[in-house]
Amino acid sequence: MDEQALSRVLIGVLAGVAGTVTMDVPAVVTGKLGIAKGAKGPWVGRWYLGMARGQFVHADITTAPERPGERGAALAGHYVIGVTLAVLYLFGAGFAGMSPASFVVAIGYGLGTCVFPWFLVFPALGFGVFGRKGPGELGILRASVLNHLGYGLGLWWSLNVFHLGHEQAVEELVSVALAGTFEQVEEPRRKSMLEHRRRRVTKRCDVRAASPMGSGGDRPSSSTACESGHAVLIRCMPSCSELIK
Repeated sequence: MDEQALSRVLIGVLAGVAGTVTMDVPAVVTGKLGIAKGAKGPWVGRWYLGMARGQFVHADITTAPERPGERGAALAGHYVIGVTLAVLYLFGAGFAGMSPASFVVAIGYGLGTCVFPWFLVFPALGFGVFGRKGPGELGILRASVLNHLGYGLGLWWSLNVFHLGHEQAVEELVSVALAGTFEQVEEPRRKSMLEHRRRRVTKRCDVRAASPMGSGGDRPSSSTACESGHAVLIRCMPSCSELIK
């Protein structure tokens, strides 16, 4: 797996955790308000633990014997699935030529993941397709839509933080991690990393120069600030200073 793929996996893990946490917010709120409580976590955990014993489908999960560790299994499975779907989303959106950080794409994907509870989880719990046979007072179909809408929102906001702003930085961390030290990173990659840092320093200098305090006073000039920033890069990476001369 190359560096870009590894960085996407790392970003997908972060986005998956954020999306799953955000997914849990409407679940708690709608449950407290009595709008939709959804399938109880221990039931899903009971299903997971049952699969480990070879039982994949239940006639009615509510009457199945309780098993130790149901809540923990439900929580672990919840986040593993959330992270896995986020990683698949990043790669799938890139393959399809769509921006994974797009609001419409993320929300659409979040709602699209409703197919898993509707056609897999609910029938396996004994509630039928779309949860039509489940306890009516829980509103599990309505809850699934609201929860997965929250998941899509979580992907959207988290990818706008992690993916758009910091993907280059994540790739650089992966490069160094794979190589062991910065000096061991291949020269073309080192040049790219240093050029990225140069652009970031220059951008900050331009912002400072354009500010009301950018001229006069004790504030250093833009060129002085840039030279200082570049010098910091050289001091931090002495073995590669010749690459940015």
